[in-house]
Amino acid sequence: MHFNENANRAQATDKSGDPQYSICFPKAKQGHHTLRKIMSNSTYGYVEQLIGEVIEIAEDHNLSEMSDHSEDAIPPPLSNQFEKPDKTEAIAAHYSRYVTDPIIG
Repeated sequence: MHFNENANRAQATDKSGDPQYSICFPKAKQGHHTLRKIMSNSTYGYVEQLIGEVIEIAEDHNLSEMSDHSEDAIPPPLSNQFEKPDKTEAIAAHYSRYVTDPIIG
């Protein structure tokens, strides 16, 4: 939303009406400069509109009724689908992966 509202901002101007620029020295230019446009300040008018719509929706719906049913919609964790191994067996299997026969050579 912020990008949509501020995508086409005009270039900032000084008091005399000339466009404003900043001078940058990027590493890729190895000491040479580039000019960048200074854009006008961002606007945040969409925030007030968004808050107004949220308040309107909240007033139209009884949120306490909605919250009573929200716990029914929560699915169980995915880890509940799998059988949990014994911790000591899992540790032993982990260490046994790294045990190898010594190389005789």
